[in-house]
Amino acid sequence: MPEERHETSDASATAVIDADVAMPPWSPDETLYVHEVSKRFGATQALDHVSLLLRAGEVHGLVGANGSGKSTLVKIVAGYHAPDSGQARLHGELRELPLSADDRRGIATIHQDLGLVEGLSVLENMIVSTAFGASPGRPIPWSAERRRADELLQRIGVAVDLGADVSELAPGERTLIAVARAMLELDRARQVDGTERGHLLILDEPTAALSDAESVAVWQLLRRITAEGGAALLISHHLQEIRAHCDRVTVLRDGRRVQTASCTEVTEESLVQSMLGEAAVRASESPVSTAPGARQGHSLSVTDLHAGALRGLSFTIAPGEVLGVVGLLGMGQDELPYVLAGATRPRLGTVEVDARALPPGDIVAARRAGVVLIPQDRRRDGLWIDADGAENLGIVDPSRFMRAARYRRRLELVHASGWMEKLQVVPEDPELVVSGLSGGNQQKLLLAKWLQTNPGVVLLHEPTQGVDVGAKLEIHSILRTFARDTGAAICLCSTDLEETEEMCDRVIVLRYGRAVGVLAGSEVRSHSILSLANAA
Repeated sequence: MPEERHETSDASATAVIDADVAMPPWSPDETLYVHEVSKRFGATQALDHVSLLLRAGEVHGLVGANGSGKSTLVKIVAGYHAPDSGQARLHGELRELPLSADDRRGIATIHQDLGLVEGLSVLENMIVSTAFGASPGRPIPWSAERRRADELLQRIGVAVDLGADVSELAPGERTLIAVARAMLELDRARQVDGTERGHLLILDEPTAALSDAESVAVWQLLRRITAEGGAALLISHHLQEIRAHCDRVTVLRDGRRVQTASCTEVTEESLVQSMLGEAAVRASESPVSTAPGARQGHSLSVTDLHAGALRGLSFTIAPGEVLGVVGLLGMGQDELPYVLAGATRPRLGTVEVDARALPPGDIVAARRAGVVLIPQDRRRDGLWIDADGAENLGIVDPSRFMRAARYRRRLELVHASGWMEKLQVVPEDPELVVSGLSGGNQQKLLLAKWLQTNPGVVLLHEPTQGVDVGAKLEIHSILRTFARDTGAAICLCSTDLEETEEMCDRVIVLRYGRAVGVLAGSEVRSHSILSLANAA
């Protein structure tokens, strides 16, 4: 097809593809083609003449650094944004953008924030877009809807109570409920259309909160959709997922398409190069620095800790050391940082900071001892998402901005601006609402929120989940340099083995809540961690 002339299979290519190209002729395997789409938000050119072809029977990957335009493109296809220019062709028929509600009936989108409504049950969330209002004046056939929902959940291996509030579910369960809802939408659209025309499923970071077993269910669903003649668009920061599960991949950088290629023709390294350009060859020098010897940091000691799945865990972390605690799903590493931070009370055991025992389950005492927690779910547990950056940093210690019994907003803004500059939060605007930041910049703001307190112990739970490769490199550099310069003891609990290998001086491997091995220095390798975690 003509579009293919503008693609490149050169794995190291970083040149931007020419924008002014004619719409190619339709091909029978084409599901959706968006052509020359542009969108500007104020001074920011979010998309600049981007074209994308999605084929029936194909899983197409879409990658790019935070701010490259991926989410904007998806929101235009989903009807959330109207483009400044651009067209679409859906099943061979020319369409204006944004697509109409009728055209979008065969397109289901799972956004990164999932769009689940807390306060509603699992069943209500699953059918909210299909059953409610589908037949005005007629009652909802609850029994039939419950049966359909239950059958689908069983098919994808999700065992949850349909009557439970979604707020009570684990992050992985919430993601699978959103996937199940999308499948119900596509099934309903197929019934309404009365055709076997393939539909489109768009997934934005679907496996960020999933275990390996849960992820398998998603990959099986994608292949089921494509086997039935549908198409899938997968957005993921996990490049190994893209190469393993996609047929082709498109790279966006700074709002433009720079590469579309078969996944057999690219490597993770070449994708990083295309995504970041020259920034891919090295991690940024950490913007966080402290005068040498500014503090001696803290040590952390854990003795015979029993909590949740943890069984008699003991370890120490020296000042300036980064210790990783890892294991397969359910082995206890996900519970550990919350116990150490005092957010969860242990059944037994002691936690000491500089040889002083912390009261169990006392988050205030832990905070006073210099312990801070970077939680897994930054939007729910870490940030005040509807407030601006300055308010998020200022809320930690409002007293510092009091002058003559009045709160000085100007001081708060100056302070926040300094920390946003140090951690390279983009845009560096302390008055921007946090929900308007990309995932990577939200995470850097969360780090700034707690690193500004000069903590002695930093607890990390999946600190780079859902951020792009560039932000990941920056976050690693920030944390390593902070530990080195301040002497802070860092405990990293992550399922990302590459991250663990990159970050940690030592690693404790858990199995059924107990330490089964300790790796140090050159021994810290992904294959060694997996071998210990899977040993009989």
